[in-house]
Amino acid sequence: MVNKVTDDSLISEQLKNDVIAANYFDYEDLSISPDDQQALIVFGNHDVPEEEFEHGRRNRSIRLLNLNDGAYTELLSSYEDAHAPSWSPDGSKIAYLSCISGKTEIWVMNQDGSGKRQISTTHSSVQNPFQFTKPCWSPDGKWIAYTFMPNGSRHSLNYDYYKKKPSTDILIYKTRKQNNKDDFDYISSLYRSELHIVDTITGENRRLIHHLNKEIDIVGWDDGNKIIVKENDELKEVFVSGSGQNLLYSGDADLFKLKGRSLYMASVLHSSVEINVQDDGKFQQLCQVEIPGYEVKLHDFSFDASHVFLTAQRGLSNYTFSIETSTGKLKQLTDDTRVTYSHRHTAGVKCLHKEHSVIFPYSGPSEPMEIWKQSETGNMEKLSHFSERVINYPIPEVKVIKYESEGWSIESLLVLPVAYEPGSQVPTLVFLHGGPEGKIIADFKELNCAGGQSAAFFLANQGYAVFIPNFRGSSGYGLEFQKELRNLQIMRNPYKDVMAGMDCLIEQGIADPDAIGVYGFSYGGGLSTWIVSQTDRFKGAMGICGIHDFLHQDRNYGVPFHAFRPSRLGEADPKDMWLRPEIYKELSSLENIGSINTPVLLIETGGEMQWDGAHWTSESRTLFLGLEGLGIETYLVCYTKAAHGGGWNREYQRDYLNRVVVWFEHCLKGMPLPEWFETN
Repeated sequence: MVNKVTDDSLISEQLKNDVIAANYFDYEDLSISPDDQQALIVFGNHDVPEEEFEHGRRNRSIRLLNLNDGAYTELLSSYEDAHAPSWSPDGSKIAYLSCISGKTEIWVMNQDGSGKRQISTTHSSVQNPFQFTKPCWSPDGKWIAYTFMPNGSRHSLNYDYYKKKPSTDILIYKTRKQNNKDDFDYISSLYRSELHIVDTITGENRRLIHHLNKEIDIVGWDDGNKIIVKENDELKEVFVSGSGQNLLYSGDADLFKLKGRSLYMASVLHSSVEINVQDDGKFQQLCQVEIPGYEVKLHDFSFDASHVFLTAQRGLSNYTFSIETSTGKLKQLTDDTRVTYSHRHTAGVKCLHKEHSVIFPYSGPSEPMEIWKQSETGNMEKLSHFSERVINYPIPEVKVIKYESEGWSIESLLVLPVAYEPGSQVPTLVFLHGGPEGKIIADFKELNCAGGQSAAFFLANQGYAVFIPNFRGSSGYGLEFQKELRNLQIMRNPYKDVMAGMDCLIEQGIADPDAIGVYGFSYGGGLSTWIVSQTDRFKGAMGICGIHDFLHQDRNYGVPFHAFRPSRLGEADPKDMWLRPEIYKELSSLENIGSINTPVLLIETGGEMQWDGAHWTSESRTLFLGLEGLGIETYLVCYTKAAHGGGWNREYQRDYLNRVVVWFEHCLKGMPLPEWFETN
């Protein structure tokens, strides 16, 4: 007789608590003290309600890390959403942004966290006029420069524009221009940006410049009288007296460093980095260097501008590199199957002020992200131990698996069950990432994440192997790899790679061929349900925030998912959605619904689907009704306050962890579903 699944017998509450707690630690920012002895670490995540997320809230907290002994103190809690810290020139004070007063404002505190006081008082009606701002101290520590967006950022304006309710009972639609320029012009007409300075003692505030439809980024104070700013593609010096501004440079540049009267600039140009210097008005190119990777991100100049530090993605790994500015010599600083920078961990590489050393977040698939230091000699030292207080569960073994699929080398991660015995076949789940140009990387957070993602470590602690392939189309492998999505192969080729991967694991004696499941998020959620319309190999499937009905999705939005990027085109035509509906048999789960015999659990979010109670309509609901009507076991769950990219609060994460393991225990092992699964 099969035992019934219960929370007590199957799913450890402590394990869930630990997994969810560890999910918080996204490294969002680093700021090193002027004496190189301490660093401010900003942690946060995306688990906030959709509207707050879209307006820049991230549950951020700030911790003070001693770079000598690893001791740390939490200075500001996530309740404040405290972020963007900046040290005063003498290191005695810290400026930061906080929502503790009910809206985002600039605050200052002593370096030990005492003496907190608000120094800005804005009169903007928007939630976060400081989004993307970082306070910048004057050399004498008297003033702080900051940028201000009275109507909100472009991103929040765009969100509000598309979420606003009609102001009339009669709606009129007109033919859109191909580039949606009308919408763009409307949002641009609302965008304002301003440069201010505020006295840190008296609170006196001065507006120095203001622009319509221009971005302003502060580079730094040149001296006590001038602030260097970037306005779109122009670099200018702005006089604090308000007497005007001078153009310093016009052109593409991503990173700047002021050293005396010399201005160093670095730019990413496709797959290369160009470094230039402007000295007393004379412009000189120092070097242009090809980077062996993709998604190149510039992070910092060394204190003497002798080196530039950057990261680049290649396969599963995100590497840190340095470039010697005078010679163009490129050096790889970090190892394979490690990660420094990602969309979750945006803090990047920071240079010390007095020596040729850098600190950065650093992680591996089985090693939680921590702060590491690399010296000029290349010596690596772990400085922090933040994760030790929250990760108390066994960390499973993670292997890199490479295999062939139609002549392509496919790279993947395999998370083995805790206490796995080599040679034993185990229940195996395949997790499929989004995009399809997304990717899985060799980062602990990727495998721990519970908010609609793989939750691989949690499942490995329940006895499952979790296989996560970077199928054709994934980023980090070059354009030709992504072009394998062309010619209507956006589902077919990734499917072939998944099947080849499962063949590999079965041949190696790891995967039990009679106990395999598939699940995925976003594009991967739609691919999961499409896969089970092509094969009966999988005993259970989950589609999380997936696209299951491409025909109606494309027609409703007027955007052909399979053909709106050059890498997806080939013989595909954007007009297919109107003229060739038959091609969607190759793209859409719903068009193949009659071939689905596998039990399917569908999960989506209310923010994404604009949840409206009984009037709720979505692709997942359509697929659910179709499967239900055809007698296929299916369930549909909606987390009504979550969104595609955020809002997965602790309650939703806990429910997701419960649901994913119970569902696959049911589908792969025949265990009955508990009562709560259907009734919540």
